[in-house]
Amino acid sequence: MNLRPLSLLLAATLPAQTLTFAEGSPTSLTIATVSEASPNAPDTVVLQAVELLPIEISGRTLGQAGDPTVSRRVDRNGLVRVELPGGGRLFRYRRAGGAFWGFLHVAGDGQARVVLEQPGVGGQLADPFADRIGIAADGQHAAIAMAVGGLWLVRLDGGVYASSNAPARFAAGAATAVESRSLLVGAAVAWFQDGAGGVWRCGLGDGAAPVSVAPSPQPGAF
Repeated sequence: MNLRPLSLLLAATLPAQTLTFAEGSPTSLTIATVSEASPNAPDTVVLQAVELLPIEISGRTLGQAGDPTVSRRVDRNGLVRVELPGGGRLFRYRRAGGAFWGFLHVAGDGQARVVLEQPGVGGQLADPFADRIGIAADGQHAAIAMAVGGLWLVRLDGGVYASSNAPARFAAGAATAVESRSLLVGAAVAWFQDGAGGVWRCGLGDGAAPVSVAPSPQPGAF
């Protein structure tokens, strides 16, 4: 089955310089881009052997679903993704039979790039990420927890972190368990709870590390 019509779903909703296409079967897609100025030029392949997966975000409300000015989870035509202000979109995927899992960002101009990818876990090549992500209302940053501990911060503004030369940086090691349901991302800071109920904040800027902001135990408190 050829899914070239998915271009209308993967491409940005704004006037674009690039169109992003998905071709193939639902469990083995090729994600490719083509310049709108040169539609007859060869496609640029971004990913191969891809299956697009449902994506969930923490802290979402019913009111977000119809508000295009904030990041929101959308399920349309069988594609579950995060719609970002300005026309961008974020997809979750696995590829090569689960050998790799990651997140694909399609910017407002239609350009697509992988912002984070990790290998599958164990002999069954399970999902290495937690069950949901945190994402800023303005769509500029995301926080993505690992299933076994650790936290990635991801830029969705088209830039990269100098420390990693990539859109993502590892902000907390595996020793830091992150409750993915607690992830909240603002314009400058991400917040989360650990497995013991501790509260942490982490600046979104390069080099910032999580800092405990849990109140100290009070003598005589119950």
